[in-house]
Amino acid sequence: MPTRQGSKNGILGIWGYSSDTPDVLHHDSGAALILDGKVTAAVNEERMTRRKNEGVWPQKSIDEVLALSGVTLSDIDVIAMAVCHRYQDPY
Repeated sequence: MPTRQGSKNGILGIWGYSSDTPDVLHHDSGAALILDGKVTAAVNEERMTRRKNEGVWPQKSIDEVLALSGVTLSDIDVIAMAVCHRYQDPY
């Protein structure tokens, strides 16, 4: 498992879930980790929970990409989330 020496610009990406719209059905949530501009791991939550189209907060995916990349949350500089906005009819 790789180890990090110093900061390497870690970016944790999270998708498929939004706390801004808790009443919207979400699907295919997951997480990815980028270190020094390279994707080191990406996991969909359904692979961890074994439930097709899983749309919960992807904690298992987050834990897995950190473990696969050999880093901890303290190594992460930025957390990026895909935002899901509720459609509002303009009329």
